Amino acid sequence: MNPTANNFPQIYQFSGYLIEYINFREICQGGPEVGNLIINSKNIFPKLEFGGPLYFHNSIIYVPKFVKHGFILVEIDLVKKKIKQISDVEPLILIKDIEENIIKYFNDIECRNIIKINLNLYENIKKRTTCEKVISILKSLLLRKT
Repeated sequence: MNPTANNFPQIYQFSGYLIEYINFREICQGGPEVGNLIINSKNIFPKLEFGGPLYFHNSIIYVPKFVKHGFILVEIDLVKKKIKQISDVEPLILIKDIEENIIKYFNDIECRNIIKINLNLYENIKKRTTCEKVISILKSLLLRKT
């Protein structure tokens, strides 16, 4: 059985870390479940709710964070205990995998629409101004067409 947004493990062990979901609740009847994340017995982000399933990669976990109008994909650095957003708001986020620093996730319950985010490109883009980001994206699109 493949994990879904309302049926995924509540406890994960990875590289000396114990990650647990607590205070589960459905955001709507039959909808995705969200809860608080406990990392090595500590509630690092007590006011945030996360969906699942989560995905481990190096010392980072990638997990859907519940927001007012859906989910955003975030990465949590387990060493630094820092969180950062890496996607726009989606109605749903079901992480498929990470290959060659590209994270793939579905944003629909039927798992038909796949979104890909290049984590290296994300690292470079987030440090620039909005104008620089737009120029960079346009250049990469133009290069793809040639």
